[in-house]
Amino acid sequence: MQWEDGDIVLVDNSRVMHGRRAITDPDRTILNSQSYARS
Repeated sequence: MQWEDGDIVLVDNSRVMHGRRAITDPDRTILNSQSYARS
């Protein structure tokens, strides 16, 4: 995909995060990272 200035992306959270199988590994660690970039 060719990105251009001003382009944005939309993510359907119900399909990306909630459309998966249950996590059955009790030793699994889930990490979350967010950032903000000022233009």
